[in-house]
Amino acid sequence: MRVRGGIVVLIIMIVSGLATEMYAQTVNRTWSSLRLRKQLTPDTRIDLRPITRHDDFKEYRNTSIDISVHHKLKKGWSVQFLSRTFIIPEAQDVQFLWADLAYVFKNSHIAFTNRIRMHYAFDLGDVPQRDFIRYHSSLTPTVTWKVKPIFAIEPWFQLNGINKMTRIRYNVGLLFPKWNHYNLALLYMRQDSANTTPKTNENLWVATLTYNL
Repeated sequence: MRVRGGIVVLIIMIVSGLATEMYAQTVNRTWSSLRLRKQLTPDTRIDLRPITRHDDFKEYRNTSIDISVHHKLKKGWSVQFLSRTFIIPEAQDVQFLWADLAYVFKNSHIAFTNRIRMHYAFDLGDVPQRDFIRYHSSLTPTVTWKVKPIFAIEPWFQLNGINKMTRIRYNVGLLFPKWNHYNLALLYMRQDSANTTPKTNENLWVATLTYNL
């Protein structure tokens, strides 16, 4: 029953996301990535993750490269540092630095994760970039099926003198079990603007294949 409920919620969120295209400026975008992961110690891992993006499922948009270090602390706490470099056709590259602090609560029914992210973007010449504080909260219920559903929400609080929430993401996805050295995650992210005009919506379809070295 839990698995069926998760699938129903997934379908409802996807259909409702597509339906809103009639009422706001909406973009459909895919993210495709192969993540290389190396476990350095039982508590520390590093990831290399290139991501390719397409608009409307066909038009190439850009590529980014993530390099991250994740370290487990005690009692469910962890930290992560991530660098993302955007390679944009016919434009200057963009550089982000993110610092995360996360806490995971687990019991026999759920895994509940809360993460705060400091999102810093380097300015490009005279063009200022936006910085954010992002709060990501996700829920993974315990299911009897091997494929796990995940649900999340992430408001973005913009800095730079704006000092208000200007973006929010709603995530729903499926996490597939490890097969040999591989893991697969499929995610639908609904990203809406907040406190801004005109209103914009993005449907983000994310596929990440992780290879564990």
